[in-house]
Amino acid sequence: MTLYEKFKSVKSAEEFDALRDEIKELFQREEYGYFPKKPLYIKSEKIKDIFGRDKLPTMAGKAVIEQIKLTLGFENGEFSFPFNWCYRPGQKNKTIVHLNFRNAFPDRFFPAEEIVDGGFNIADFCINDVTSDDNDFENGMAALFDRNSESAAGKIVMWAYAASRIVDYLETREEVDMDRLGVVGLSRLGKTAIVAAAYDERFKFCHSCCSGTSGAAMYALHNEKSESIERITDRFPFFSCPKFRNYSGMEKEMPFDQDMLMSLIVPRVLSVSSATEDAWANPYGEYTAARNASEISALYGKSPIPHLSDIKDFDTNKIYGNDNTYFLREGMHYMSREDWQLLMESFDKNLCK
Repeated sequence: MTLYEKFKSVKSAEEFDALRDEIKELFQREEYGYFPKKPLYIKSEKIKDIFGRDKLPTMAGKAVIEQIKLTLGFENGEFSFPFNWCYRPGQKNKTIVHLNFRNAFPDRFFPAEEIVDGGFNIADFCINDVTSDDNDFENGMAALFDRNSESAAGKIVMWAYAASRIVDYLETREEVDMDRLGVVGLSRLGKTAIVAAAYDERFKFCHSCCSGTSGAAMYALHNEKSESIERITDRFPFFSCPKFRNYSGMEKEMPFDQDMLMSLIVPRVLSVSSATEDAWANPYGEYTAARNASEISALYGKSPIPHLSDIKDFDTNKIYGNDNTYFLREGMHYMSREDWQLLMESFDKNLCK
C-alpha cells in the first residue's frame, strides 16, 4: 500500500498523526526539497522607523511600522534579510505573516490600513530579499545551500523557511498573540504559505489564494486549461527540487497529491480561495484539495468544508465551511480587497471565538 493509499484510508486522528512525519519526508524528497536546518543563531536589528521618527503612530494612530533586519547564522556563513513590521502597540494582537512580491509597505496592492483596522499586526516580507524569484541559486540565502542534489531545496522552501524565521522573531514580541498567528500568500506565494504552515505548526491559520499547481490544486484534476507539471517545471524549475520534473505528464498517476500535504495543516485552520477567471490555477482542483484535506479535520472533531453536492446554490464571494474554509471570488488572478475581507472573516470566526 502506498503512502497516499494509507492517507486516504485513515479512520482516526491517531492513524493520521502516525503518518505525519512520513508525509513531510515525502514532499521534501519528491516535490519541494529539504528544508535547511535551523540557524545556529538569529540576530534582529531595527533598521528604521518607516515614517522616520521612533514609534511614530500611523494608520490613524493605531499602528507603528518598523523595518527589521534578521541575520541568520549558519555553519558556512551569515545571511540577512529585512521585513516590515506593522504592529498595534499596547496589547497582544492577532498577526499575519504576509509573503509579498514587492518590498513596499504600505503597498498599493495590499490594504494594510483595513487589515490593521481589523485588529491585526502585519509582518510583511519581499521574497526577493530572501532569494531571487528566478533560477539563480547563487544569490541571497540560496547561495549558502547546495542545489546539486535531486532533492535540494527549491525557492518555495527557502521562502517558507524565511517566514518561519520571522516567526522566531515574533515569538519575542509582546504585541503578538502566538495562538492567533497566520500566513497568507498569492499564487506562488500561496504555494509557499501552504508549505510554511504544513511544516511549521506555529502558524494557526493558513490562507492560500489562487495557488494552483504545486499549491492548493489537485494534480489528479488537472485539465486542458490548468497548469501542468511539465509546464511549471519547465518555466519555473526553481520552485521545486530537481526531482519533481520526473513527474511531468503523470498528473493522473501521481503517487501523492496536494490534499495530503494540505492535511498537515489541520486541525489548525486551512483557508483556500480561487478566482472565477483563473482557470490556470484550477479552481475546482483547489476546492477539492481543500475539501479533502478538511475531511482529516473531522477526525479531530472539526467540521470539513462541505461537498459541492451538499451546496444547493453555490455563490461567489461567500465563505463555505466553518473550521476550514473555501471561497470563490469573482475576477482574475490577483489578491483583491475582497480576498482580504473574506480571509479575515474566516480567521476571526475560527481563532477569535
